[in-house]
Amino acid sequence: MKPTSYANPKRLADVMSLIQVLALKDKDAVRSEHGLLVDLGRQPNSALDWPQVAKEHPEFFRFSEWVSPGPDKPSISLLARVITAKGPDDKREALPNDFVAKLLEVAVNLHDRERARIDKWKPWLISILVAIIIGLSGIATAWLQIRPSPPCPP
Repeated sequence: MKPTSYANPKRLADVMSLIQVLALKDKDAVRSEHGLLVDLGRQPNSALDWPQVAKEHPEFFRFSEWVSPGPDKPSISLLARVITAKGPDDKREALPNDFVAKLLEVAVNLHDRERARIDKWKPWLISILVAIIIGLSGIATAWLQIRPSPPCPP
């Protein structure tokens, strides 16, 4: 199986940051890349930019490529927030804290499952390598014992 983007150990922190900003920050349910850089104060640690993080996690985010390019164009949103109803001011309310906590818990669980899937092969690999080394050592020892010793000088 191909590893998911959660295989990157720095990805979880970026996903959690993006979830929080898109779920809780004022009444803007959609952010531009520039807006995310301003709100978060940094580039992601696990990707080249925030749109890449959003594209690689469609389970949480929607990345709208149809929006005309530019640093201030809205393009990234949190799915859970976009599907909520708009208020009387035609804006979406921030998600409740317990709902955001559940989204963060889901992200952690997805990350942990991917890490466990990757790590399950380590004991097998170590056992196989040890067996190969022991086998090669036995072959080398047997070859050295069978090999005739060089003649002694007179």
